[in-house]
Amino acid sequence: MKFVILLAALCAVAYAGSHNCRCAVFFTSDVSDDHTVYSIPEYFMLSCQPTEPCRMSCLAALTGLTDNGNLEHMTSQNITVRQLACRNYKKDIQNGQLGVYYSTCGNAWQKIRDSKDKVCCKEGASISC
Repeated sequence: MKFVILLAALCAVAYAGSHNCRCAVFFTSDVSDDHTVYSIPEYFMLSCQPTEPCRMSCLAALTGLTDNGNLEHMTSQNITVRQLACRNYKKDIQNGQLGVYYSTCGNAWQKIRDSKDKVCCKEGASISC
């Protein structure tokens, strides 16, 4: 009996781990988990299809945090979105464009929207382009 309960618990964990929605911001030239500029905690989805609920919740959450994509918006860390992007990216970049992305159930990142303005970073700091 204990074995059946343990097996059911392991299956539930494996199932839950595969049904998730992830939201993140990347520089569009470097979309990889290693170079996430900003992300919000992933959450469980009942199904991997349709993907639209994940897409819409990511768009709402990330545009809300950035005041609809305003790179000069002050974050809760008392720095601008642009400064946060450079600090978290930790690489130099010229005329970079930020993009909002989502991923469902471990699939590839899908772009939702790009920033209107360009971002330039040097040594983790935002600089003028």
